[in-house]
Amino acid sequence: MSDEEMVPEASDAEPAEEEIQAEEYDNDLTTEHTYLGRDLETLTGRTFTEDGSIQSMLVFQELPMLIPGETLPLKFYHPGKIKLLSNVIKRKQLFGVLHPGQKQYGTTAEIRNYKLVVQGSAEPRPCLTVIAEGIKQFQLMEELLRHQLRFVKVQILKDVTLQSPEKRLLLERQRDRGLMTTCSPWPRFLYNQFDKKYLVQKVSEAIAPFVKKKIPPCTDPVKFSYWAAANSPVNSHERRLLLAASCTQDRLRMALVYLSLNCDICCKGCHEVISSKAYIISMSRSGAQGTFVNRVGYVHNLLTVGQIRRIIYQGARDESFSWYPGYAWTIGNCSECHRHLGWKFDTVKHLKPATFWALSRENIEFRVLMTQDRLTAAQETAELFAEQENDEDADDQGALHENLYWF
Repeated sequence: MSDEEMVPEASDAEPAEEEIQAEEYDNDLTTEHTYLGRDLETLTGRTFTEDGSIQSMLVFQELPMLIPGETLPLKFYHPGKIKLLSNVIKRKQLFGVLHPGQKQYGTTAEIRNYKLVVQGSAEPRPCLTVIAEGIKQFQLMEELLRHQLRFVKVQILKDVTLQSPEKRLLLERQRDRGLMTTCSPWPRFLYNQFDKKYLVQKVSEAIAPFVKKKIPPCTDPVKFSYWAAANSPVNSHERRLLLAASCTQDRLRMALVYLSLNCDICCKGCHEVISSKAYIISMSRSGAQGTFVNRVGYVHNLLTVGQIRRIIYQGARDESFSWYPGYAWTIGNCSECHRHLGWKFDTVKHLKPATFWALSRENIEFRVLMTQDRLTAAQETAELFAEQENDEDADDQGALHENLYWF
């Protein structure tokens, strides 16, 4: 879809004279989750889990996909869940979040902040608010029935980082690396596929248009690869493939493939185009995506865009419990099938942007704009990357790598 076909929705923002004086929104405010209150207690200390170790932890199901490094806010009203999670807080333990659609794999989470209060006067009920952060991926070692919540044994998965062939030969200087590729039957770009710094640079360049600001220097390629996976404009199936990659370089290459594709954003109900990858904007320090919880405890994973079409609004604007401080929200539904798409946010404090939309990733899908041949090749490449996690011998992956890097 061309840019000319995308018609931005009318904005309720102030006139242009005041918009010129507007201040730029502080993206750091989003990650603080101030709508949950500023009086949350901080859980000090950190829990270290060794790769490959067996741990016993509380595992939650039916939550949005949690990627290591992401923030996960939660609200609990059920007495049983509050009791179990209170024990986790007291013992400073990790808990697990099972990936949607997966029966074995998930991500461990560590609680950073929490607060337990009693709400209501006529019928008082406890409410536990938690802000956690994804740490590492795990594999279930016991069977967990659907809707079951209990402590189970899990194995912490290791994220492998392959070493560059050049480093194996201790050729660190650029001149020596160039000499090696000159004498090698393989082209230079093939060696780049093992170079963490090269892949991080390319992914940073591809994702920069969404972030709209300079990406800080990467100090941890593993964490960066998960951040890139979280911000890649892909559907849930592709997100699972990104998480299934047990190698950092594989995950970075997969993210680079997805980031290079042009795609429309569509309603998941009627499949009509509502926006485009070109209109994705960042309203958080963590990027264009974010996870939030509403008053009743329902968790939403959101994607922010600057322009949208085919949307109608329900109810009046509301400033209370706003996920983006300084903005009022309005519920937005698809004008074709009336499926809930997300929320429109309008500034109430003369901030820039004056208006944006936060779309629920559960209710949208990405449609790739490319030939069917290239789409099939991209899917096959991503699935081949994911299959490598079952192969523990890196040398046996050589033949597979030789085929994949020519894509």
